[in-house]
Amino acid sequence: MVVLNTTVIFQGLLVAQVYAEPLFAEAVPSMSSTICCVIFTLVTIMAGFIGSFLIERLGRRLLMIYASFCTGVCCVILGTQIQLHWGPHWVTAMFMYIFGLTFTCGAGTVPCVLVAEIFLPEVSKH
Repeated sequence: MVVLNTTVIFQGLLVAQVYAEPLFAEAVPSMSSTICCVIFTLVTIMAGFIGSFLIERLGRRLLMIYASFCTGVCCVILGTQIQLHWGPHWVTAMFMYIFGLTFTCGAGTVPCVLVAEIFLPEVSKH
């Protein structure tokens, strides 16, 4: 669980959430960055439901591997887009949403399920 939770932290959703407002302000200047952040939050919430459904279908290991791979690809695309501006600005917003979706489907959901399965209910309450 320590390794899994470390992997979750290093995938960077916390950083994306902290810098979401300035990134959305640059990526979608015609739309309020606050509204974009609310949409980002709604995407991650919906992805949590999707992830909890996929855990039983794909299995914990495969879901974590595939979602982490997709999250890494999104990070590379986002990093190059933000630094090099190789595409239109809306690409940044689109990959921010895809990043939130893939992260939450895998690394955002799997550790919570595993903690509930590993520890007894008496231990989880305290």
